[in-house]
Amino acid sequence: MHPSHRHGFVPGGNIKGLHPSHRHGFVRETPVRNRALLTLYTTDVLGIQGRMGALTSFFSEAQAMQSADDQAIDAQKLLFLACIQGKLESAKFVVERLGANIEATVDEMGNTPLIYVSLQGKADFVRYFLARGANISQINGLGFSALHSAAVGGKSEVCELLLEAGADVNQRQPDGTTPLMEATQRNQLNVAKCLVEKGGADMELASLIGHTALTYAAFSGQLDFVRYLLAHGALVNGKDIANASPLHYAVFGRHLDVCAALVEAGIDVKQQVGASGITALHAAYLVNDLNIVKFLVEKAGVDLEIRDASGRTALMGAAFEGQADIVKYLVTKKARTDWKDENGDTAIDYAEKKGHAEVVKILRAAAPHNEL
Repeated sequence: MHPSHRHGFVPGGNIKGLHPSHRHGFVRETPVRNRALLTLYTTDVLGIQGRMGALTSFFSEAQAMQSADDQAIDAQKLLFLACIQGKLESAKFVVERLGANIEATVDEMGNTPLIYVSLQGKADFVRYFLARGANISQINGLGFSALHSAAVGGKSEVCELLLEAGADVNQRQPDGTTPLMEATQRNQLNVAKCLVEKGGADMELASLIGHTALTYAAFSGQLDFVRYLLAHGALVNGKDIANASPLHYAVFGRHLDVCAALVEAGIDVKQQVGASGITALHAAYLVNDLNIVKFLVEKAGVDLEIRDASGRTALMGAAFEGQADIVKYLVTKKARTDWKDENGDTAIDYAEKKGHAEVVKILRAAAPHNEL
């Protein structure tokens, strides 16, 4: 899902992207006598050429007719329209002359004008709304504040403006996500730097499922992000609610370079995940990544015979999955072929039960050399 959809915002900031039912929500049924508003509807909402000229014309005409036709003019909708189209002077007119409320929500998602323009990265609008006293802590229906939205939008200038105005850098959404986590998930490194260096963002805060900014960066393979967070004090051995570390997530994402950075930073390569007890080496065979298996064995010093909660070694798991290349590599490194899991099965048993003939052949050839 595109970030703008999560917020309930207009895709791409273009009103033509709205569903027809949403379009009708922008302007109420309008008396034909209100020619200015009708012109605005037919040009701006339906996207006909010359819409900006019509908007300018409307604002001039609306000012003249304000006392006679106030009730036909929906100032809140017009304010949102001005925000969408990036017309600050029009927005000022609607607020200062037509009385639009800058704290009122502009859509069904509960977005205020400040939240919307923060997502869009419109710094001039943000300055204006802040100067008018906009509530910087207000959240929309998904729990996004203006700062969360700015982090999603990727504009560090907007983030800095909000921080200077007193935004809570560690404000959480209902799932525990902070602006720093939002920036990390979208690889907005400049925003993250602003949040950390200017706002003092807490890098160890975790979502409700225990994911930190480092977890998100590791899983998505953002090496520069990982290095930055580690250099600024992120705890490399943090764990989520399943007891998984950033290394597990880097392996599951198949990001060898991130794995290397985490190992260099001193991460525990033996850390096991919750009830399953899988280690990074187990995770590597689960995603069938021979290069990560090699790295963990040769560079990180992982024990070949480390077991999960069911007593399975990486060799057993790779045999079960039919991963001939990984099996071949592990037996060349003298992985034991005779070890049994808690049910008494060996790697050969796994391969035979699953019908992996090539793996069985490799294991039988290695068995005389890889047993006691």
